[in-house]
Amino acid sequence: MNRILEIETIQLRIPGLSRPEARRVGLDIVERVSKEIPAHGPKQRLGKVQMQISVPVGASSDQIAKLVAQAILEKLV
Repeated sequence: MNRILEIETIQLRIPGLSRPEARRVGLDIVERVSKEIPAHGPKQRLGKVQMQISVPVGASSDQIAKLVAQAILEKLV
């Protein structure tokens, strides 16, 4: 069974990142989530989900993407 992950909009507010950097982080998040989404399971639609995630001061773009992707995946299971 193929799963389709569609994220219509992802809005990030990350102080200290430029718009292009935030866009790269957003694309990284989507890629991480799509790789880890369960291959099987019930079809679901989350609709709008708002999350607030604390990120350590000085976290790299990679660390930010990892933390946000993990939080999204937790909502999917």
